[in-house]
Amino acid sequence: KKMLKSFVTKSKFCLNNNSFSSKNLLLNSSFSLSNPQINFNYNNNNNGFNYDNKTKYFTTGAIIGGIGATLYESLKYKNILAEEEIYKIVLTGGPCGGKSTALAHLIKRLTSLGYNVYGVPETATLIITGGVNLGNVTREEFINIETNIIRTQMALEDAFVDIAKNSDKPSVVICDRGILDNRAYVSNDDFQLILDSENLKLNSIRDGRYDAVFHMVTAAIGAEEFYTTANNTARSETVEEARKLDYKVLDAWLGHRHHKVVDNSTGFKDKIKKVVEGICSVIGVPHPRREQRHLVTSVEDWPEDLKFESFDVEIMFLKTKDETQARLYRRGINNSSIYYYSEQNIQENGEVAIVEKSLSGREYLALSKQKDPETNTVRKKVKVFIYNNIYYALNTFENGTIILEVEPDEGIPLDIPSFINVERDVTEEESYTSYHYSKHQ
Repeated sequence: KKMLKSFVTKSKFCLNNNSFSSKNLLLNSSFSLSNPQINFNYNNNNNGFNYDNKTKYFTTGAIIGGIGATLYESLKYKNILAEEEIYKIVLTGGPCGGKSTALAHLIKRLTSLGYNVYGVPETATLIITGGVNLGNVTREEFINIETNIIRTQMALEDAFVDIAKNSDKPSVVICDRGILDNRAYVSNDDFQLILDSENLKLNSIRDGRYDAVFHMVTAAIGAEEFYTTANNTARSETVEEARKLDYKVLDAWLGHRHHKVVDNSTGFKDKIKKVVEGICSVIGVPHPRREQRHLVTSVEDWPEDLKFESFDVEIMFLKTKDETQARLYRRGINNSSIYYYSEQNIQENGEVAIVEKSLSGREYLALSKQKDPETNTVRKKVKVFIYNNIYYALNTFENGTIILEVEPDEGIPLDIPSFINVERDVTEEESYTSYHYSKHQ
């Protein structure tokens, strides 16, 4: 912004002739993430645009606003990844899953890493304890209540994010449930009605609004002796009701690119540890590589009761100066797309550090200009599903290759679904990575 102000202040204007081409000027200007220099190289026999080395002034024939806008946008996109990190993460699941305990441990761990940690309270609890009675209400009244819960929830989240933006540290905003939790309490048609009335798109509020979703399975599944609602006066579910609600919430978030299910198979202490370590990996703290890739030979009849979400995904690799692997993603469903940037660094000890950031469409287009010319855009169809509390992604590339991706829990044997026939584990084979496909299409 300072450079733009200086640029506008110091520019002087003169009408040399009518042959000035703003199009040529913009086409011949350049800005690079890897080399942040701004160069304007338009000159047509001294007619039109000149650069005076002595005075450092720009002279133009017309349309200084277009040049200033281009300069400002270039500077803005250069700083997309340099601005303070703010991560927004959802803790969800059925009642009595351990969210409050996890939040306390997260505050301690993340604060020690130099982050500010903000906790957004559960909006539905605020509404219900404030006197709203959900019993004996009509469908229209219930939709109105749910709509206002979503409005309030979004306002609260946005307020915490705005506060985080004005702090002097990277920040993590942890939401006690997110917008999609409300999907578990209404029919699909009614939830879509709410989205339409609020001008919201499912893809945007699920994938574009949150960086990760951690589903902490209710104690009513696998740890029944510890199940209680005594710590939340807004809760009254029985064990069976808590189980059903947990499954509904799990289905509500299906499709998010970072949807992690943390069950009760390893004890409560290890459950909390998994959540803390999982969130640390989301914000870029180096961690052991656990993702596995398996080469699939065929997929048999899909189980009727197994829900899934399908996406069209495009991956574009960017030019970098070091060993960092930077890529852009476009993830589309139902004529709606979300965009994000991913940066991966492999540490000397073999651990991987991955940082991701959601992008607007304009930011995506700006960064796409840094595409590595030696690579091709990778396109694939991705089907995601949850099987035995493990999140799977079935990737079908344009050449017909099918890769099953999964990140199993440490120390727990992987149970590959019986309807997917796998030839072998190709995790360590470079020829089955997206980067390899981009170089050999």
